[in-house]
Amino acid sequence: MLRPRLIFLKFTLLLGVSLNTIYPIYATDLTEKQLPKQTELTNYFSVCSKKEVLPKKQSVSSQQLTATSSKRVLTRDTINESPAKKQKINHHANNSVISPPQSQSDCRTRKNSQPEMKLQFLQGEDTHIQAYSNLIRKAKSHIIIASWNLNFIPDLIFKSLMKAKKQGVHLDFIVNSVKREATLDYFLDDDNAEENTFQLFETKSHAKFLFVDSEFLILGSYNALGETFEENEDASFMLEGSVNQLWPFYMSIRETYTDIGEDLSHVFGGIAMISKVRNPGPRPLLRRTFEDGSPIFLLRTLKEHEDFFRQATPYSSNVTIYSPFSTKDNTLKRLKALESLVKSEIPVYLRVLEKFERGLIRLLALVPELKKHAHVEVASSHQKVIVLGDQTICIGSLNWLSSAQSEKDPYANVELSIVLQWPKEESIIRTNYRS
Repeated sequence: MLRPRLIFLKFTLLLGVSLNTIYPIYATDLTEKQLPKQTELTNYFSVCSKKEVLPKKQSVSSQQLTATSSKRVLTRDTINESPAKKQKINHHANNSVISPPQSQSDCRTRKNSQPEMKLQFLQGEDTHIQAYSNLIRKAKSHIIIASWNLNFIPDLIFKSLMKAKKQGVHLDFIVNSVKREATLDYFLDDDNAEENTFQLFETKSHAKFLFVDSEFLILGSYNALGETFEENEDASFMLEGSVNQLWPFYMSIRETYTDIGEDLSHVFGGIAMISKVRNPGPRPLLRRTFEDGSPIFLLRTLKEHEDFFRQATPYSSNVTIYSPFSTKDNTLKRLKALESLVKSEIPVYLRVLEKFERGLIRLLALVPELKKHAHVEVASSHQKVIVLGDQTICIGSLNWLSSAQSEKDPYANVELSIVLQWPKEESIIRTNYRS
């Protein structure tokens, strides 16, 4: 019964029914020849035209989609059913009703068409808990949370999630592992529930984000589904805007998982599938520009992270890296890259947890030229941040000193980061990262 409906859906797409909306511009990767001069830092990613089409306002029922499971997909049904029957379970699509974005011909928000997308910097455990809880309470149809694992959830976030679930809001958790099954039991649907409102997916994910109704996004280093007891200083960006403004971020994050072979189409919903059918090619780097000229980028692959590191780092007056952990091979590789990219007169600050300080100092001794102008400092912090002078800041989930640096690495996971550049980032850097 499901396959004919999917065929019909694709047939309507070919006819172009209700699909007449164009999305803004995206950005492409750079080659070495395109590297800018130091004074052109805000333009180090070039821009090209990219169209994306979405349907008019519509809902997609749970029966319209069938999706294979990722590493593990958990609902109350999947626990009660036999292993053979689990593979046949139909998972719900996002039933939220999404209004179509309006046409735009430029990556810069039109001043007269709609209010500008809002950006807010978050730092500290209490700030994140309050921000997550506030957005969850605003949810009308769909919440997606990605966290390293499912463990003890902060009380305020937990209560907000339970209230949203009781109100019929769909909850989707994306984690690398489940550390506490008792937490999972609170969210699983009852056997007699008319509709599943909760799913959990175990994937190769290290990303940390909250997406609410395609209108609110928090993305950074905060693990909302598993409390961190050792370090509690996190950093994130919060974006608020229309579906038109946030949909490119939604689709880019979706494709991050599909690129590594994880089928999470049942998380991101039918409208995302329609959008992808209309735009089947690979998704380039996402760039937007605020009205004041500040560029913002979403880094969604390890290649994009490495391109950013290679292209932006050489043009900084100083480099500060917050990366709580250190490992021998990956850290040494990163230090050697810094040695080749950063001039000897540019100070480099490497901030890690105290228990990794000595190991990092030993590794730095193997990179003598970098050692002359690099400083290892202790920071009781879980944030993953690169600060380049007063012009560029990158905040996300990637541990720059310890994580895999290639998708081919068997330990590579999904990583997401946001890059913000001058002038909007200047006050954030001066207030929070300059002593």
